[in-house]
Amino acid sequence: YTSFGELCDTHCMEQDEYYCHPGSGNSLQPCRRLQCGPGQIRCRRPPANEPPRGPKDPRTFFLARGGESCDDACGVGTVCDNDLVQEAALSPAHCKDILEHLGKSVHLGGLYEDDNSGCTYYPDEPGWYQLFKRDGQALCSERNADLNRQRVCACQSLREERYFDDLVNLGDQSFCLDAGDTVATTQGRVSLAEGAGAGGAFTCNCVELCQLHSTTQSTVSLTTYENRGATNDFQGTILQITVNFLNTIAGAIFTFDASSALEIHSGGVASFTAAATFAGSGVFRAREGSTVSFSSASTFQIATEVSGQFLVESEQVSFEEVVTLTGSNALMDVRSGSRIVASRTVTVSSSSEIRGTSGTMQFDGGLSMASSSVMNLTSTTVS
Repeated sequence: YTSFGELCDTHCMEQDEYYCHPGSGNSLQPCRRLQCGPGQIRCRRPPANEPPRGPKDPRTFFLARGGESCDDACGVGTVCDNDLVQEAALSPAHCKDILEHLGKSVHLGGLYEDDNSGCTYYPDEPGWYQLFKRDGQALCSERNADLNRQRVCACQSLREERYFDDLVNLGDQSFCLDAGDTVATTQGRVSLAEGAGAGGAFTCNCVELCQLHSTTQSTVSLTTYENRGATNDFQGTILQITVNFLNTIAGAIFTFDASSALEIHSGGVASFTAAATFAGSGVFRAREGSTVSFSSASTFQIATEVSGQFLVESEQVSFEEVVTLTGSNALMDVRSGSRIVASRTVTVSSSSEIRGTSGTMQFDGGLSMASSSVMNLTSTTVS
């Protein structure tokens, strides 16, 4: 429908009649009808080839589309953040401030009691900040009747939480999946009681965050840990792997507090086929009889202790904390085309071995080798 020759995005309809402007009074600007009259409904012209929207960044204010609730506006894997929606609706002045931070120029506004849409933006000149609170609070589910008015919304990640008071047998655990094996939540947290326990296969499917936390100190022995998410956070937890630790997500981050560690035990294998970073203040331990392999660039920002085999098969592995090789079966093997860079001291004790074949080793923090240790190099650059 058009008004004064201008195609309107929205219009009011009553039975078979339509209106694109007030039609009376002193405001006859094209397509600027502010409110629909009694018995009328607001209709919107279908958008042309509008691309689908992705999930919203958690805990960030944004403007929903006109006519949307905040529940509607939050994308897959998130839900409306009620606390932030209430925060935006504290006062008209607070609403105005948020809209200005979102880049909107607003000059008129106030408090309205039509519904519970909370803080909204209306694009009509000169720019309106309108706070709607009919029942004293804003509601995530509220839809404003005017399709030109946009709600200020915020979303938060979905989180799955599990609590284990008994660590004797944790069994197999797969996080953030629904019954159809699709990602249902974006964050998962396992809270562990104090003590030691054993489990089967743990799989992190949480695209944002997996947490293994203990408020005291827990030691958990698992057969398998597979990471399919962005960040894995360990607090108060020593995680022992007896069979396989696998990371296939590029850019994955594993964070450890001072009382946490990742230990690959005898017979266990850890494979990093995608880039990973180990951060925090914990320890990474490759126990005697274990094998740890890297085929993508990775970084250790925590101390590293090697008593098994540590294989750098391609790309670069960087060590920003101390590295210790200890034991007669400890081996760090830098293979063809690969590289290690150590900015802190690397200590090779007893009968441990550093081996290189057509690779590069850069010991910026120094290299200390015991008399019985071995350095076996073929076409390898050492500095």
